[in-house]
Amino acid sequence: MLFVDCDGCLHPDRFVSCPGRIGEGLPVVETRLPRRCQWVPILERLLAPHEDVGIVIYSSWRYIHSHRELVHLLGPLASRYLGVTPAGRSYESVSAWLKNAAGVGDYRVLDATRGDMAKPAPQKLITCDPRSGISSPEVQEQLQAWLWADPWLDAAQ
Repeated sequence: MLFVDCDGCLHPDRFVSCPGRIGEGLPVVETRLPRRCQWVPILERLLAPHEDVGIVIYSSWRYIHSHRELVHLLGPLASRYLGVTPAGRSYESVSAWLKNAAGVGDYRVLDATRGDMAKPAPQKLITCDPRSGISSPEVQEQLQAWLWADPWLDAAQ
């Protein structure tokens, strides 16, 4: 199961601070809106050999978009969409979803901010730079390491 935060993971976060561009390092808010879900093809490529991986949205998008809209925004990943987490802070909503789900063997949480994740951060958290999201080679490597991990070896450790 892959829990996904949309802004900053599937496309650049629309509000990215750029310290030092004006005056004495004051943050500048980027006003240009990114193309929504522009990095979905990257995630599609990474998940292609792993048909058993579903996607659950825990982003704030779950409050402003219908299930139908979320499916549309996921495009080629629509068949993997399993819904959204319940209302609440990110970590708690992911935990609540897992508690009520049966048969989830393993999961990762793809997040761009770590803002309301548990402290210390859960081991199953993959953090993205909100400017590069899953287009980052480092994030892709972390996803690949999880996707290709041997569950029998992991269970023995």
